[in-house]
Amino acid sequence: MTDATLLATNRTSRGSGPAGRMRNVGDVPAVIYGLGADTVTISVSARELDRILHSDTGVNSLISLSVEGEEVLALARQIQRHATRGILQHVDFIRVRRDTAVSAEVPLHLVGEAPGTKQGGKLEQQLFTVTVSAKPDKIPSSIDIDISGLELGDQIHVADIPVSEGVVIALPGDALVVQVAVPRGLTDSEGAEGAEGAEGAESAEA
Repeated sequence: MTDATLLATNRTSRGSGPAGRMRNVGDVPAVIYGLGADTVTISVSARELDRILHSDTGVNSLISLSVEGEEVLALARQIQRHATRGILQHVDFIRVRRDTAVSAEVPLHLVGEAPGTKQGGKLEQQLFTVTVSAKPDKIPSSIDIDISGLELGDQIHVADIPVSEGVVIALPGDALVVQVAVPRGLTDSEGAEGAEGAEGAESAEA
């Protein structure tokens, strides 16, 4: 994963007034914290940050913040947007080290079509994201789950999710991710058909 570079400027003024003026000129107020260092207040270009957040690596993009000549490796967290306009309002950056694992939320994407749905089953996805632990440059942008082999009643659990070496999912292995549920009516119908078949066999023997 290639680091995204983002220029940052130290800011000394705080409060809603200065923050509003900052947003009016296309910047977004932010802070940098973590790794036992002091919290630093900065501003960054809203357009450039948005570009990074909408890249292939998304919110888990590894960002190299250039703060007044100093390079800070960070991840964007606590991203606040305007409720209706979607404009960035504030962002927290957390300092990270390349050799130290961090936690991150990763979306799960279902790939393919489950054959069981064509037999009357209902596809039910229970988990849409998982928390993983990995070194910053190993955090996946998303995880694809192939459901093309799911028949009626089949399930996929956390233990079945394919992940790269060095990536650990922080959930029990038996946690349900997705299944093809068998509708009650379909189960009853199959049971009735089985009973009728058995009765027919007994009549034939008689």
